[in-house]
Amino acid sequence: SILAPCLLCASLLTFLHMSSMDPVPKQVENNAEAAKNVGLRARDAANLGVMMHFFTEGVIVGSLPGVFTGFLLVYLSLPANIVLTAFGLAKLPVTFSFFLGLVSDCTPIRGRHRQPYMILGWGITSSALLFLAAMSPPAPYFCLGADGAYDMMIPPCNPEARTGYWRFVLGIALIALGLAVSTAGASGLVIEYAKREKDEVRGSGQMTIRIVFMLGTLCSSFLQGFGFNGKLYNGTFDQAYQLSIQSYFVVILLLAVLTFCLCCFRVHELLASEEFELDLESDVKSSDGLVSNISLQEHFRNSWKLLSSKNFFCVAMFFFWQVCLAQVKSPALTFVGQTWAGVRTLQSQVANVLGIVMSALAFWAAKKYFLHTDWRKILAVTLVATVVLDAIPQLLTIFNVVRNQYFYLGEHLPEVIPAAASSLVHDLLVVELADETNAGLVCGIILSISFMADPFAKALAVQVFSLFGSDLSNVMNYVEDSNAFQREVGLSYLLDTALSLAILVLLPLIPRQRADAQRRKTEWSRHIGYAITTVSLLTLALLYALLVDFAALVPDLACSKFVGGPGC
Repeated sequence: SILAPCLLCASLLTFLHMSSMDPVPKQVENNAEAAKNVGLRARDAANLGVMMHFFTEGVIVGSLPGVFTGFLLVYLSLPANIVLTAFGLAKLPVTFSFFLGLVSDCTPIRGRHRQPYMILGWGITSSALLFLAAMSPPAPYFCLGADGAYDMMIPPCNPEARTGYWRFVLGIALIALGLAVSTAGASGLVIEYAKREKDEVRGSGQMTIRIVFMLGTLCSSFLQGFGFNGKLYNGTFDQAYQLSIQSYFVVILLLAVLTFCLCCFRVHELLASEEFELDLESDVKSSDGLVSNISLQEHFRNSWKLLSSKNFFCVAMFFFWQVCLAQVKSPALTFVGQTWAGVRTLQSQVANVLGIVMSALAFWAAKKYFLHTDWRKILAVTLVATVVLDAIPQLLTIFNVVRNQYFYLGEHLPEVIPAAASSLVHDLLVVELADETNAGLVCGIILSISFMADPFAKALAVQVFSLFGSDLSNVMNYVEDSNAFQREVGLSYLLDTALSLAILVLLPLIPRQRADAQRRKTEWSRHIGYAITTVSLLTLALLYALLVDFAALVPDLACSKFVGGPGC
């Protein structure tokens, strides 16, 4: 706990050191032509910091669902609706990606728009991980049986275990804040490189980044499957030979500190002189002969202008409602796998690895062969195929026809594969939406829209599925396993699937490919009503989600149906 503030101070000192550095070292002056030809290549040592950023981000993002399930849902035995609420609150800082991207665009630190924010972000993330690693967890909620597993048929040994989970959620929220800051810089840098790529290969660098990110999530699955797989955290191995929750955070902390160091010394970013010469070629020059630095006020004007575009409005509505429909998930699915199918951490991570490998292969194939494929077709095919693939094991498990932990695919494939397809389209689309000076802004707005939709969708989910007759968030209903309850779980899954398929209706909101995106950008109209509608919708969604989430944290309200409880 003492070292966490020290590590944060170290990152701030490095950030200030960047501010005092000479913005244009002599050895890179008049090097615009060379800078223009530098691409985003994984084998280039100058890009090692960027690659490591996305790899470590993949490890952390891939770890969070398993950590929430193993620690909050199993170790502390919190109700599923509370776990969903906590997960949404933990990711809340990412909704500020818009502001962080805007600051990164218009507030350079001695000619560097991206690298200082990457350093600061990883300093915050490392400090948060150190805080979590130093935090002592309470004893588990349920008693342990002779085999080391939990005995749910007797009264709990530590009913007070559930009271202190907010500290854990706070630590995860700080991790999310750090990742949001560092990603604002890293994503803006990646888009700047993509804007300089030739049309025939544009997007290949982003596909490389996505593959690196998926490799990080793959490594997190192996770490969870073979290192964080003790019986205390929904695993199958003897806890004596597995990582505790504190040890798991220590492992990720070491990786975060390494990333912090590489971001300090191994990030290639165009400096002031290089940007100046490139801007001269693009005729972007101010009246005094210098590259114009856009002020924060001007960036807000540009943001409002961007939101007033019909083209951007349609894309924003697509990503918002896509996330809403995809994330209104039944809380029953977690217990279907855990209690009925008998899925433990190892089997869950095997399914996760399968989804990651398929996604990584899809990104590789897209980079090689499908950069010019219709974006709507990519999303439609992956969504329908995944729903069909998932429906068979889900329904057979729910109605007790086949209950096998290796037959059950779980929640991973129906989430990972469509999310990968959406990320692919997102990356290619942002390049077409962005101009030379607002890469961080555009990326930040799209990220903020998606992450504002996420807590709103989870708030809707806990309310919608609380209307079912039985409590879908209570593990004891799955232990009893009555036929009537099976039918209710089946209906909740069908509703879940129908909402996912409804995304197909939204596909006309996005362009088909680059040419269509550029045509929309130049030909479609602007109106202030588009901006007002977007901002109003996002504000109301965020306020509604916060109302539901914070109400769920109040003990006297946590049981109400308004927050997904069984009713008080």
